[in-house]
Amino acid sequence: MIRFRWHEWLHDLANLDESLWLLAMIFVGTVLLAGTTALAFSSSLPGIWHLQALFMPVVVAVCATRFPVDRVDTTNLAAIVLSLLLIFLVGSPFHALYRNWHPFKEGRNYYQEAATVVTQRWRAAFGVPLSRVGGDDGLIYATAFYSADHPRYNRPLETPDAPMVSDGWTALCFRDDPVCMSWMKQTRQRIGRGSCLEFQATTRLWGYPGPSRKVAAMLVPPLSAKTKQAAMSGCKF
Repeated sequence: MIRFRWHEWLHDLANLDESLWLLAMIFVGTVLLAGTTALAFSSSLPGIWHLQALFMPVVVAVCATRFPVDRVDTTNLAAIVLSLLLIFLVGSPFHALYRNWHPFKEGRNYYQEAATVVTQRWRAAFGVPLSRVGGDDGLIYATAFYSADHPRYNRPLETPDAPMVSDGWTALCFRDDPVCMSWMKQTRQRIGRGSCLEFQATTRLWGYPGPSRKVAAMLVPPLSAKTKQAAMSGCKF
């Protein structure tokens, strides 16, 4: 929309008011500087980390525009956005089919089923709501969200303290995650009580199953709970 008026726009951009300069500086400091630092130190910085800050350069760019925009440019922009929307809408079922057969590496496709199964097993065994969850970061956040009990979560791979264990606590790991499984084994030995189970979580779309992934869980009942189901499917950590 400004392709024929670059000089005017750059002039306006160089003469921003204080509030817009503040937004620009925040963007540089929190996004560009952080990303550059992560690259320099070869550290891991998830791409989603900075999405909440990407509105700032857009606000600055738009508010810096002081000249009128032609109606035809506005119409073209609306047509482009609408066309992209229709393309994404038509393509979304095909993307969903692809992801059903090619799950995300972190296991996001299995989160909801894993949370549901663990909650059902917990209630069947102990007859009380699931209150706390720990283990793999993705699984614990998903369990806190998807579980009907909405348990509180510990920090990933954090060893629970005595009050947590007394109130009841469960841990979840993907069976093929050696770091998480090693932590679960050490935690189980430290606590010295509780049950464990393993189950297959399967991706499903429109009733068609996709790949499966094994989930391991450790269930430590609250001291006040009466066990309704003594035997549960065993697992070896």
